[in-house]
Amino acid sequence: MVKKFILGMVMVLGLVFTTSIMPTEAASQQDIAYASRLIQGSWQARDGGRLEITSRDFGKGSYVIQDVSNDGTYTVVTIAVNGGRSIDTLKLSNNNYNYMMLNNLTTGYSTDYGRL
Repeated sequence: MVKKFILGMVMVLGLVFTTSIMPTEAASQQDIAYASRLIQGSWQARDGGRLEITSRDFGKGSYVIQDVSNDGTYTVVTIAVNGGRSIDTLKLSNNNYNYMMLNNLTTGYSTDYGRL
């Protein structure tokens, strides 16, 4: 009886932890297409560095959009660069799509860009 109770609790806790770390909803194809168009272009960092984003390349590496979210103020695009070796978030203000904040979650590097 005790073994069944413990086994049941382990299964319930496993289910709770599994569902709590799984994403609730993946970005739709429509959101991904929108985000791809939004981030494409030529960007210049405050230090003068340039970044070219095309439908396939992020700078010199390929990328895949992993997630797109919008909190009403910002559109946040999460991308995996070079097969996931680097994960970046691109945060664009809904009021000014010509300004982007880049945060590399892998290295901690962050910078601001303006669209050219």
